[in-house]
Amino acid sequence: MTEDRTPYFRRKLFALLHDPQLKALYQYKNGKGPWQQVDELYRYGEELESWWQSHQGVIADHIAAASDRLSIKGIFKDAQQLGGRTQVEVRHPLSGEKQHIQIWNPLTEGQLEEIQNRIIPYEKVRHGEPEKAFWWFWRFYPQLIAQETGIQTSAALLLPADTRIPDCAVQDHNSIVSGLTGALFPRNWQPSEPVSHADLLLFTFSPVQEFIKSSRKLLDFWSGSYLLHYLSARLCWFIAERYGPDAVITPSLWGQEIIDAWILKKYPEFDQYFREIDSENSTPVSRFNDRLSNSLSTAGFPNVITALVPREEAKTFAEELTQEMRKLWKKIGTQVRDHIRQTCVKHLEERGPEIWEKIAPTMGTTEGSHTNYEREFQKWHQQSNWEWNKLWDAQLDHTWKSYWTLVPLGDPEKSLKAKTKDPDYKSWKEAQQTLAQSRVQLPTDPEEKAYGNLNVGTWWGSLQTRLGQSIQAIKNTRTWRIPVAPGERSTLSGMYSAVHPNLLYRDKFCEGAGLPAGSMRMFWKLMGEVYPGLFNGSEMLNAVELTKRMAWKYGGIAECLGVSEEDDDLENLIRFPNLSSIAAARFAHEAPEKVKQYWRELERQIRQLLPKHRDRFGSLTRRPFQVPKTDAQLNPQGGDQPTDQPYNGVMFSSKWLVDDLSLQDPDDIALLRGAVDQA
Repeated sequence: MTEDRTPYFRRKLFALLHDPQLKALYQYKNGKGPWQQVDELYRYGEELESWWQSHQGVIADHIAAASDRLSIKGIFKDAQQLGGRTQVEVRHPLSGEKQHIQIWNPLTEGQLEEIQNRIIPYEKVRHGEPEKAFWWFWRFYPQLIAQETGIQTSAALLLPADTRIPDCAVQDHNSIVSGLTGALFPRNWQPSEPVSHADLLLFTFSPVQEFIKSSRKLLDFWSGSYLLHYLSARLCWFIAERYGPDAVITPSLWGQEIIDAWILKKYPEFDQYFREIDSENSTPVSRFNDRLSNSLSTAGFPNVITALVPREEAKTFAEELTQEMRKLWKKIGTQVRDHIRQTCVKHLEERGPEIWEKIAPTMGTTEGSHTNYEREFQKWHQQSNWEWNKLWDAQLDHTWKSYWTLVPLGDPEKSLKAKTKDPDYKSWKEAQQTLAQSRVQLPTDPEEKAYGNLNVGTWWGSLQTRLGQSIQAIKNTRTWRIPVAPGERSTLSGMYSAVHPNLLYRDKFCEGAGLPAGSMRMFWKLMGEVYPGLFNGSEMLNAVELTKRMAWKYGGIAECLGVSEEDDDLENLIRFPNLSSIAAARFAHEAPEKVKQYWRELERQIRQLLPKHRDRFGSLTRRPFQVPKTDAQLNPQGGDQPTDQPYNGVMFSSKWLVDDLSLQDPDDIALLRGAVDQA
């Protein structure tokens, strides 16, 4: 039976809209937000207002206020009216530097309300279900208001929640309020029940450096970094799907293009709103496919996630997050494994004799006859003879170690707030201080003297510090078990066995099954033939390294993002420069004609000396540097005609040309190196 999430998102949406987006421009700061414009909230308005006040829903607002900034009582600082302009001061939360936001029209409160209401879509949001409306307001509403006639400045996104201490944007404050609402009033909460408690969850996973550094090409470095980013983003999305995007405290999910791509997949009808907030009338996916942005292939998410979750669900959810991490990684690796098997079998069926003719002369006779190798080679034509699943499982299952910790948002045995005049106030304060382990005594003396009511938000920063200390203590006790690695190990990292279709990894064979080294070499030469440019036929990788290198296209990542994956060239797909292009970028930018002259001479020699490799050489070297300034110099027209196609820096490196052309014959390698030197 499907759980009814409507009341949950009804409360969250009410909390998100409790303050007007343009609150800083109002003379009276206690005005209502636009929640009454949503039909679902309007119909339940009396119930929601009663919950907000009588059932202490407003505590989420008070905790957010105390955690966002210092609270100052009874002093109001209005927006200034300066010669037909409205000016609001904001300050950077760390440096305290000032910035003045100027709205070029003095607006009445009626006009402000009209601006905030008229942009709300009638059918999709006003009369839509609360969850979809919540996602729309969270993602689009602030930007659409900033673009609206009468405002028309992106600086409006910085308008503060409180003009007295203007270091927290109103959209950030409202998002924290709705996040707290979801944690304090979870999905199964009933109006007859008291306010629940929330936990701060910190989740992380490792290794990071070891995972990235086991690389031979710059493509491997990119894929290692990107996979960390992708896995973290998917975990954030898992939290957002369960509790809402506002439940993730760090990293912020608002405006992240990878999250936007998944919002678009979840709600395809939001396409028009992504186009409305974009200066080029595009979506995150269309920007990437049209080569206007590389954000979807750029790593940025950290491997540390902090979220607000209901206390009663916290431990169970943390374990779910751990399982989700394993499931995500295993799915990517399994897709890569299956693609290799299916593609190799297909190539062997279509051109098996041709591939064997290329491989056979390089096998030698010292480790066994050609007959034995050919017999094993023929076995790989049948998918049933690929017996490597257990090996892949063992390596993928031991790739990541997840850690999590929970810290209550306030002592769970105490109330979320207290009055300074209450007889048990002192014990309440000491309990919060003991939990937070703050370095300084909180609340401060001025706060205690100024306020009659305090809440657990005062210790927000100290609780975040406590989270960090707790996760470090857990990491210090970690244990790490590496699976047994029989046979030849990876030539890239030296960790784990290099994969092979017949390297059995079960029962007694986990310690090694006597696989000939020549057979391992033969399989990786087959990989070089099936995936030219991706593998050179000499390197031998383990399952983790294979997954890293192939995940974007063959592990389902591009498909998950909804981007085009038709291009066979992985560098073109990911828009990331190779090492040769980075090294040659400045020279190519300053001397584009010399680069073109060099390519023409090298192409002439390749055509004469290595005619079979001419087409592959052309596809490798007539593609972008992926360094924008250099590409603009080399191909100013940006066309697709042979005369104005781009160039790539790999043409300057005989080492990487040999690798990408999959040259095995020593004579061919010598000819290529000579051609590069001559050119």
